[in-house]
Amino acid sequence: MDFAGCSDEHLPLMEFSYNNNYQATIQMAPFEALYGRRLWTPVFWEEVGTQQLMGPKLVQRIGVVAYRLVLPPTVATVHNVFHVSMLRKYTPDPTHIIEDEALPLREDLSYEEAPIKIISRDVKRLRNKEIPLVKVLWGNHLDSEATWEREDDVRKSCLKLFLEQPTFGDESS
Repeated sequence: MDFAGCSDEHLPLMEFSYNNNYQATIQMAPFEALYGRRLWTPVFWEEVGTQQLMGPKLVQRIGVVAYRLVLPPTVATVHNVFHVSMLRKYTPDPTHIIEDEALPLREDLSYEEAPIKIISRDVKRLRNKEIPLVKVLWGNHLDSEATWEREDDVRKSCLKLFLEQPTFGDESS
């Protein structure tokens, strides 16, 4: 594939591919190392007549290490050629069935993260400075995926969370 002259156009896809590709030096993908879990790629159930099949279908080998896939219309903006290291044989498992929750994906396959709740507060004390932090629960994420953010950053972007939330750590029990 020739990216000469248009690399900035394809940068999000190249970054996505790199961050989700197994790295031998760290024995996992960079995304998994950073977030402690594997990234779920956009593979959805699609009904075709009376037969159900799982998302992508392999249709063509491209060179020695790449394959072209047929993707469901819900992920039509994803480039359909994948390196062999990104592909694995799927073994059906009923626990893999998830509700198809439509995320409003942008053209570059990103989506807007929206904080929905502050679940805890803390203060990081440095030598000469105190940094107030809040633990934020994000939309489309599990409680276990809540992140610690600087309070002033969250306050700037979503003041309503502070108006709706009780104060933490001030209870005397």
